[in-house]
Amino acid sequence: MSLSNVSFVISAPNKKSWPNDNLSEVCILGKSNVGKSTFINTLCNNKKLARVSSTPGRTRLLNFFAVGDSFRLVDAPGYGYAKTTLKEDASFASMMEEYIFERDNAVLFILLIDSRHYPSEDDILCYEMLKKANKNILVVATKSDKLNQSLRAKLKKNMAEAFGKDIKYQLVNYNDQKLFKEIENIIAKYV
Repeated sequence: MSLSNVSFVISAPNKKSWPNDNLSEVCILGKSNVGKSTFINTLCNNKKLARVSSTPGRTRLLNFFAVGDSFRLVDAPGYGYAKTTLKEDASFASMMEEYIFERDNAVLFILLIDSRHYPSEDDILCYEMLKKANKNILVVATKSDKLNQSLRAKLKKNMAEAFGKDIKYQLVNYNDQKLFKEIENIIAKYV
């Protein structure tokens, strides 16, 4: 599987705008400023694919990207910005619940967590919503290059406390393509 032939398809505000076919989708989720766009760009080895902004919460729609004719990546809006939570941000919650619970194309959800911080209430709510919907989840701890051994041990403890002791997660460092190759191999199992 190659993630090199990736192109933008559509920014969709609602279900009516989603691509209408049977192509599998991998959705990238996470709080604002966790690095979703950078994650997508690094995964696809294309720095200009998903727009990276220094302003958190810039993405407000579901952005669909075609990976050749194999599957799609979906860049979801970040949650938890501007002092709102998933509970409070009705439009975000409604759009994401509709996508999570009704989109049969969605075969894998990649939940990005900032490895330097304890998972937020919104991270935990998002994870629980995906579990409730019986979705395949890959938790990815971003910015792992910032962690020494002590902080990696703390991350492991934090992940177990927040998501359960059996949680499996993947570390990513945006400077280490080997870690992204591992994620690409995981994606290949679902698409």
